Amino acid sequence: MHQPFPTTMEDFPDKAVDFQIDMVLVYSTANSDNEKIKARDTFEGNLKQAGLRLSHESGKGITKENDVVFVKIHAPGRVLFQQAELLGLKKSVVLPNTLNKLQKRKVTPKFMKPKLNSGGEPRCLKATFREDMSDLFGGDVKPENVFSASERADMVWNILRRTQHGENEEDIGIRQLISRECYTAAYPLHDGPYGLNAPCSNDRKDLYQEWARVQAWYKVQPLDKIREYFGDEVALYFVWLGFYTQMLIPASIVGLICFIYGLATMGSDTLNTASKEICNKTGVGGLYMCPKCLNGACGYQELSNSCFYSRLTHVFDNTSTVVFAVFMSFWATMFLELWKRKQARLVQKWGLTDSQMDMEPRPEFVASVQTTRPNKFTGLPEPYIPFWNKVVRIFTTISGVTFMILVVLSAIVGVIIYRVAIVAAFYDSGDEFLQQNSSLLTSATAAVINLIAIMVLNILYKWIAKKLTDLECPRTQSEYEDSYTFKIFIFEFVNCYSSLFYIAFFKGKFYTYPGDDSMWNTFLGIKADACDPAGCISELFIQLIIIMVGKQLFNNVMEVAFPFIRKWLASDEKVDLFLKSPQWEQDFLLDAPSDHSMILFSEFMEMILQFGFTTLFVAAFPLAPIFALLNNVFEIRLDAYKILCKFQRPVPKRMASLGAWFSILQALTFIAVVTNAFVIAYTSDFIPKAMYLWAESITGTLEGYVRFTLSAFAIEDYQANTTPPEGVTECLYRGFRKPPGDPQEYEVTLEYWHVFAARLAFVVVFEHVVMGLSGLIAYAIPDLPWDVREQEYLEEKIMEKATQKYRVHNNRSLSPSTEALITKSEEYVSSLPV
Repeated sequence: MHQPFPTTMEDFPDKAVDFQIDMVLVYSTANSDNEKIKARDTFEGNLKQAGLRLSHESGKGITKENDVVFVKIHAPGRVLFQQAELLGLKKSVVLPNTLNKLQKRKVTPKFMKPKLNSGGEPRCLKATFREDMSDLFGGDVKPENVFSASERADMVWNILRRTQHGENEEDIGIRQLISRECYTAAYPLHDGPYGLNAPCSNDRKDLYQEWARVQAWYKVQPLDKIREYFGDEVALYFVWLGFYTQMLIPASIVGLICFIYGLATMGSDTLNTASKEICNKTGVGGLYMCPKCLNGACGYQELSNSCFYSRLTHVFDNTSTVVFAVFMSFWATMFLELWKRKQARLVQKWGLTDSQMDMEPRPEFVASVQTTRPNKFTGLPEPYIPFWNKVVRIFTTISGVTFMILVVLSAIVGVIIYRVAIVAAFYDSGDEFLQQNSSLLTSATAAVINLIAIMVLNILYKWIAKKLTDLECPRTQSEYEDSYTFKIFIFEFVNCYSSLFYIAFFKGKFYTYPGDDSMWNTFLGIKADACDPAGCISELFIQLIIIMVGKQLFNNVMEVAFPFIRKWLASDEKVDLFLKSPQWEQDFLLDAPSDHSMILFSEFMEMILQFGFTTLFVAAFPLAPIFALLNNVFEIRLDAYKILCKFQRPVPKRMASLGAWFSILQALTFIAVVTNAFVIAYTSDFIPKAMYLWAESITGTLEGYVRFTLSAFAIEDYQANTTPPEGVTECLYRGFRKPPGDPQEYEVTLEYWHVFAARLAFVVVFEHVVMGLSGLIAYAIPDLPWDVREQEYLEEKIMEKATQKYRVHNNRSLSPSTEALITKSEEYVSSLPV
C-alpha cells in the first residue's frame, strides 16, 4: 500500500493526521499572467468544493531557483467512496458464510476448479463498489484498506479532468490547463527512494528489488503489486509481455531442433545432395556461371564458388522448414486464443473494467476548431469539424503517410542499386578475397545500410505522424491514440519488412537470361539483381538476422546506456541535491511519460514488430523465436526499470484488453500464414525438389537436381564485352529456359510451367489447410473459461442475496417485489449443494 508522506497541510482541516498525497500539480510563477492565475484559482476552488484537500508548497530543493509551486492533493475517504461508485470499480467483498458455502460446492471436476492466486488463497468474489455497503469491501471503512494507490490516483484524476476552470461550459479539465500552460505537470507521487540502500521500505523499493533489475531476470513478476502501484494499463502490458515470453519457449525449442537438424545434415551427401553437387569441382560444380553484373564488369565464376551458400541454404531450407512453418502458424493462433483466456481470468481476478466511453473533447480539438453546432441532446453549442473540412484533413494525412511509404520504398531501391553497383566494384578491384566473398559482403553491408535507414526514417516519421494526427484533429483522446497507433504501425510495417518482402518474393523474379538487353536498362540494372545460384534463402536469413537482432540490440543499448550517460553528465552536487529534495520535486525532474497518455506505446510497438519478425519469415529463420525469447527475458526488466525509476509515475488508466494492439496481432497472424506459404513455395527450393523427385528423377533421388535448375547461355550472344575462360563457349544461369540453338532459344520450358503451377497449388492448399485448422483450434478453445463463467454467475447471484440481506439487517423498508426477490435469493442459496 502507498506510504503516506508526513507533511504539514496548511489547507487541510484536520492537521493531526498525516495525509496521503494522491496527486501533484505543478506550475511556475514566472510564467503566469492574470488569465492563468484566474483559471488556476477557479479550478482549485472547484476542486475544494468537490471535497479534495489541497496544499501549496514552493520548491525547496533542486527546483528552488525555478519559481516552481507544487499543489499536493489528497482525497478523503468520503470522496473516494463516491468516485468508486461513480466509476463502477470492482472490489473484493467479505462474505464469510456465503463464500465458505461457495468454496465447498462440488459443481465442477477437479481440473476445472478455480486456480489459486500467488498467495495460495482462492480467488475472491468481486462486486461493483457500493458506498452504502462500504464495510463489505475490505472489512472496514478506511479507504487505505479498500483502495490501492493506483485506484486513488485514478479517482482523483477523474475529478481533475471533469472540474471546470472557467465561466464557459467547455472550460473543463486539467488537460486544457496543461495545454494552456496554466500547469506544467500533473502526476501521482512515487512511494520514495528505490535503491537497495534506501533508508525506508516502500512499494517502489520492493518492486525494484523483486522486479525492475536485470539481476532479477529469473524471478516471477509480482503482477498484483505492479497493478496496485501502476494501474491496469501498465500491469496488463507486463502480463502480456510475460505471457508472450513464456509462449516463445516451445517455439524456440522446436526452432532450435530444426536448426540443429539443418546443421547435422548439412554435410550429408544423401540429405543434402544439392550441396554435394555444387561443391564437387569435378562435376557440376566445375561448370562456369554467367557474370552477375553489368557490362562485363564481373568475371565468370565456377558454380563451386557457391558451395558455402548452398550449405548455409540447407540449414534453413530443408524438410523441417515446412514442418516448422506449419507449427508456427498454429502457434500464433494458440498464442492469441490462450491469451484471450488468460485475459478473461485477469478480468475476473482483478475486477478489471474498461474505462467509460471517452466522450470528452481533447483540449487541442476545442482550441483549434472554430465552428460550432447545437448538441443533439442538450441544445448547447459544441465544436465540430464540417464534413468537407474533415475530408480534406483525412486526405492530407493519407497523402502524408503515402509519401513517407514511398520514401521507404525509395530507400529500398537505393539499397538495391547499392547491391548491383558494389558487386561490380568488388570484381573490378581485382582483390581475390572480395571477389570470392562478394555475395556475403554485399548482403551483409546492404542489410546494415538498410537497418540504419530504418532507424533514421523511424525517428523522422514519428515526428511527421504526430503532426499529421494533430492536423487530422480527432475529437477525443482515444480517437487520437488509435489514429496515431495505426499510422505508426503501417509505416513501421513497410519500413521494417519491405526489404524482406523484396528479397523473399521479388529479388531475381524479373531476371530473364544474361543476354536480355532490356534487363540492363531497367532502373540502372535492378532487374538484373538476381539471387545466388544456391537461392535467395541465405540472403533472406542474413537480412532478417541483421535487422531483427540489430534493432533489438540498438534499442536495449539505448535503454541501458542513456540513463547512465545522463547521470555521468550531471554533477555530483546536483545528484546530492536531487536525492535530498522532497519526493514531489524528485518526481518533477524525472522524464514525463510518452505522448497521448500512452507511456508504453513504444514498448508495445517494439514487441509487435518483434512478433512480426518471429512469425512472418520464420520459414527462413527458425532461430527467430529463440532470439526473441532471449531479448524479452531482459526486455521485461529494462522496461520495468525505465517506468519505475526513470519516469514520473503515470496516471493510472483502466484497461481490460489490449485494444487496437490485439487487432494488429490478429492481422499479423493472418499475414504470417500467407508469407510463410509464399516463402516455402517461391523462395525455397522445396517445390522444385519435389517436382524433380516426382517427374524427372530416374533414380528416385535428388541426383542431377542442380543441373536440372540451370539453363545454358551462349557467350557469343553477349552484347557486352566479356572474356570467358579458355575453351568455354557456354555459361549457366538459374532458370528453366531453352538452350541456345533451339528454335525458341531462351524461352521458358515446360518444366517452368510445371513448377509454377505446383507453387501456386501449394500456396492455395497451405493457406486453406492451415487457416482451416487454425479456425478449428480457435473454435475449440472458448475465449471465456468455464470456471470463470460459472464464478461470474455465482458472484451475481450471491451478491444479489448479500445486498438484500444487508438492507434487511439495516432495517430498511422494502417493497413487496424486493421481499419476493429476497425470498427467491435465499431459496437459491439454500438449494446450493454443500
